Amino acid sequence: MSKALEQYFRFAQGQEEIISEIHLDRNGLKDSGLANLLRGIAQGAGNRHIQKLSIYNNEIGPESLEVLREYYLEYVSCLSLGNVKIAPEIRAKLMSHIREYTF
Repeated sequence: MSKALEQYFRFAQGQEEIISEIHLDRNGLKDSGLANLLRGIAQGAGNRHIQKLSIYNNEIGPESLEVLREYYLEYVSCLSLGNVKIAPEIRAKLMSHIREYTF
């Protein structure tokens, strides 16, 4: 098992307060699949801090946007979104939500 996966399991079990990185890169996940995966991770994490969440090369739509807004934007220091498939109106909403937590 990789160090990152071991750290996530300790984090999910409440043994660590901070997880350094979660990479969901290059999976080609559609909106609902990404939303379900993010929701599952968030339920294990509670309100604990994630230093970096990387979700590039996936699709962000209304469902995953809502999960990001609800569970992640307040607790993630760095959100990596390179090369995501995202409609302009969803991108605008995401940027608006990010501004709520950063300014």
